[in-house]
Amino acid sequence: MVFFKKMPWGIVAGICAIIVVFATVGVVALALVLGGIAAQTNQVAGMFDEWYQVLLFVVDIICGVLMIGSIVLFVLKKHGMFDKKEKMTEGITDADFK
Repeated sequence: MVFFKKMPWGIVAGICAIIVVFATVGVVALALVLGGIAAQTNQVAGMFDEWYQVLLFVVDIICGVLMIGSIVLFVLKKHGMFDKKEKMTEGITDADFK
């Protein structure tokens, strides 16, 4: 629980958001460029034809999920949700459970 309280979730969410924006732009630009090249050479280009297209898409999805999770944890931290459990369990000892 200490990890969740001390982690700067706003910064993590911001970094993930930047990566998501640039990765999404990269996926779209790559699809357009490869589609244009394929059209000029009478070939067909798909979104997952090359390994780097798949890698860029996977990075985009993973960072998107991490961004959403970081935003949720940032909001929970700001509202003091991580402190409530400690406040609720104050004064409870192991002798209470015997």
